[in-house]
Formats: sequence, C-alpha cells, structure tokens
Amino acid sequence: MAGLGGRRMYRTDWTKAIIIAIVAILCGLFCWWAIVINAGLDKILAIVAACTALAAFLITNLLIANTDIAKIKLYRMAFDRPAFRISFVNEVSEEDFIKAVHQTLEAINTGILRDRTGSVIHKIDLGGKSGLEKWGREMDEVAVALEQMMRRYQAGIAEKKFRQFEYEGKFILPEVDKPFGDHMDDLKITTLEKMNVVLAKAKLDPLPVELGRDVWRPRNPSKPPS
Repeated sequence: MAGLGGRRMYRTDWTKAIIIAIVAILCGLFCWWAIVINAGLDKILAIVAACTALAAFLITNLLIANTDIAKIKLYRMAFDRPAFRISFVNEVSEEDFIKAVHQTLEAINTGILRDRTGSVIHKIDLGGKSGLEKWGREMDEVAVALEQMMRRYQAGIAEKKFRQFEYEGKFILPEVDKPFGDHMDDLKITTLEKMNVVLAKAKLDPLPVELGRDVWRPRNPSKPPS
C-alpha cells in the first residue's frame, strides 16, 4: 500500500497569513512612530520583539493539515488491495475478498485502515467520510457501492454461487459461478470508478479499473469441463 505522504497534505491558512502581513506593517509603523517622537531605542526594541513574537506564533501555525486530502489518500490506500485488482472468479479466497471489502468500508466510515491480519496500519482521528468538507456526497456513493457488493456476496452464499474444493490435495480453492462472478466484477468496477471521481476532484492518481481476468485457475476435478 502507498503511503499518505505527498503533495497537498497541508494547506495555507490565509487568514493567519493576512494577520502576519498586518502585524509586519503595524510593527513598521510603530517603529517609525517611536523614531519620530524620539521614544528611545529600548521602546523600539520592545515593539520589534513583541511583533516578532506574535508573527512567530502565527507562522508556526500557518500551515494546517488538509484533512480532506489526508482522508482521501487513506481511502485510496484502502482500495489498494488484490481484492480490487483481480476478477472475482480468480479470487484465491472469497473470505479474504469480503474481509477486504469490510475493511475498505471501515476506512471510509471511520478513518481506520487495517491490513489483512486486522492490525491498524494507519489512522486519522475523526477520519470518516461524514467529516469531509468536500466530496462527502461522492464518498457516500462509494460507500453505497461497497455495501451493494457485500449484499450481493451474501446473496451468492445463499444461492450457492460459489463453493470450495481441494485441488490435488494441496490447497483449497473456490469455484465460482461465472455469471455471478461477472456481476461481482461489474460491481467492483463501478465502485472503483466512483472512487476515481473523488480522486480526480482531489487531483490524486486514479485507481486501475481493469481487473486481472486471465489468471490461470485449476478446475474442480470432480466437475466435467463445460
């Protein structure tokens, strides 16, 4: 997964920038006034010191975290998983797939990003989509698309659209009904496209939407070829 660093993680607080400019102008005016009335070097130095201290305080807070961009980058990382890069038919573990969908939705709703073991790898306080200043409606659409994928997956279980088999006594693989798998891929691509709308507005790199569909998969030896 890519990191959260990069451009636009911070933005300028222009209110503070304007205040700093005003402070600098006032400092100059007060110094000029002190010179005109012959107030003495000690008073001039006191004015400069006070203005410098205020300006330094404002400058240290001039850059504020661009929380929207940080959140969108985290959401993008949540999609940077094999579950969103390969065809559903080629999933090695359907359980891992739905777990990845759950974790992606969790990242969008809470700002907590987990790896496949469940460990937290990134966290943004109050990082859920409900706190976005921009693109909240678009991220709601992404979340709805993920929820549709989860519902279709659960329906597939009930309809027995995929089942596991043991391949040559070495490992377990799922066998997926192709129309069901194609439908899951369509839902997956739709979700990625909706996320790419947000990434485009945030001026971030898009997610690939072409799924790996040509990965070789062994067939269930107990099932005759179609």
